[in-house]
This record gives sequence, C-alpha cells and structure tokens, in this order.
Amino acid sequence: MAPVFDAVGPSSAGAGNAGTTPLTWTHVMGSAANGLIVVDLVFGSDLGTDAGYTLACTFAGTSMTAGTKVHTNNSTGGFIQRFYLVNPATGSGTVSASFSGTGGNPSSFLGGSVSYTGANQITPLGSSFTAVGSSGTASAAATSNTNGNILHGGVGNGSPVTSATSPSTSRWIKNQNNNSAAGNGGAATSPATGSSVTMAWTVTSDFWAVIINEILAVPAAGGPVIAPPPPLNQAFTSYARAGRRGAHGSFA
Repeated sequence: MAPVFDAVGPSSAGAGNAGTTPLTWTHVMGSAANGLIVVDLVFGSDLGTDAGYTLACTFAGTSMTAGTKVHTNNSTGGFIQRFYLVNPATGSGTVSASFSGTGGNPSSFLGGSVSYTGANQITPLGSSFTAVGSSGTASAAATSNTNGNILHGGVGNGSPVTSATSPSTSRWIKNQNNNSAAGNGGAATSPATGSSVTMAWTVTSDFWAVIINEILAVPAAGGPVIAPPPPLNQAFTSYARAGRRGAHGSFA
C-alpha cells in the first residue's frame, strides 16, 4: 500500500519564535500501521553566522533522525533541516526542537510536522532533491526515484511564503521574521505524477532553500508461495498405501 498523508502539527499555521530554544508543539499521530513523522525546522541568524549551530528534535520523547540540511542561497544566514521518525507513538505527542551552539545571533526558529502512514520502516525517505536561490519562485524538482508515492517538500525563505503551487498541497506555513535570511518556511505534499515532479512556493525575492523527499512505501511481499511438506505420518501412510496398491492391484 502506498504511503498516505496522516496529519499536520501543530496546525496549518506552523510554530515559531524569535530565536529561542526549545520550540515545542503538539502533533496528533494516527493509529494506522507503518507510521512516519517528518519535521522541517528553519533557523535564522541576523549576523549571518549560523555555522556554529546544530539542531535536534524529539517526538513524544524519542529522538528523531537528522536528515538533509540546506542553507538558504548557500549563505550562512540560516538554513532548513529535515528530521524524521518511523513507528512514532500514536495519539497526541509533543514535538520538541532545539538548537545549540554559538557564533551568531539567532533571530528566528520555526517549524512544523507532517505525518504519514504506510511508510517504509527501514528506509522511509527516498533521495533528497534540493535547490537554492535568491529570487523568483522557490522550487526544486524530484527528477528520479518517483515511484508514484507521495512527495514531501519543505521551504526556508527570507521573505513571506505563500501557498505551494499546483500540484502540491500546502500543509503548514509560518512567516516569522522577514528580516532574516531564513525567517519563514513551510511544508507541502505532492503526488509523484511522473519521472520529474516540481514542488514550488510563491515568495518575494529573497534567499531561499527547498528540500524534497519521496515517502517510500512498505516493500511488497515477493517470491512464490511454496506449500509446506506434509506431516511425517501423512507421508508414511501415502507411501504404504501406494506400495499395497502396486502389489495387489487394489487396496485391501
């Protein structure tokens, strides 16, 4: 079964602050099998010196795996980073995102969460496709590994982010700080409709970065079905009956 969208947290408005840690919100995870939660975090630094900072994230007290990290326009003023967790606790749980380090002046910290069911529990995310820029539409193309599964995309930007463009569906957008190279962000989903799928957000010209991953499905069961051998007493009885029929022409 292909992965499907489950829920967004905390809501379509996302969560954010002016650069303090931790940042927390509630996400309600569905109970269907093979769950996955994906968190996109956007960190901004007014002084343009974000290199000394690292992020971490937990859901319901369990550490999430750190994924792809991309700096807006390849600068040092801020970045977007993806985190994920397979088989998360179901029901209401707290997402807790934090940063640590020194060297700059944190000016914005924001994020949101999107969950899925029917996701591969060993390799939940396909290849990462990324793009950066400083003007125009914030977009990236998933040019391979599109197996027909749902795509998850996230954007970090220095100016307000508006709704994702077709064929994507916006899941959350948080416009926190227009004076940071990474003060705003959002996430969306999109169907994998072919060999190349572009996910994009309309933004005012400013530094931006986009990350896209395909949510991979649980592998289909494969191989032929082989009938088990008969129990030993059944095999012996069949052999004995065949021997008697060969000797006498009929069963006794």
